[in-house]
Amino acid sequence: MKTFITQLRALRACSEAREFADTHETLQAAWDACPRGDWLLWLIGQKCGPVGSDERRKLVGVCAAIAREVLPIFERRRPDDKRVRKCLELCERYASGDQAVSLENLREARRAAYAAYSAAAACLAGALAVATVTIKP
Repeated sequence: MKTFITQLRALRACSEAREFADTHETLQAAWDACPRGDWLLWLIGQKCGPVGSDERRKLVGVCAAIAREVLPIFERRRPDDKRVRKCLELCERYASGDQAVSLENLREARRAAYAAYSAAAACLAGALAVATVTIKP
């Protein structure tokens, strides 16, 4: 039987995740102690079935539900930017089985949501840079 770390290597998990997992004897121990929810979702995604399967659709729904929890934070900072909300709505439709939502629709929405996230991060970085220059220690 393959060890958990061997499975992670075969799945091409990132080196940081493999190093973390290598300090735990079982999958359950690593799962219980995992500091990163994105690693757990990645692992589920690797194991849950092919793209388009009912299992994958359910995972998309779970991820959308998780992301929706922090959507108000993004929208407070960028109230006129609806790209992330639209992406989540499309993911929810896909998860519910809406056949009108294609994988290409999801990819386009993902790209738009990522662009919104990147723009927000760039604004924050710019503000921090200005604050650092303005308020010298």
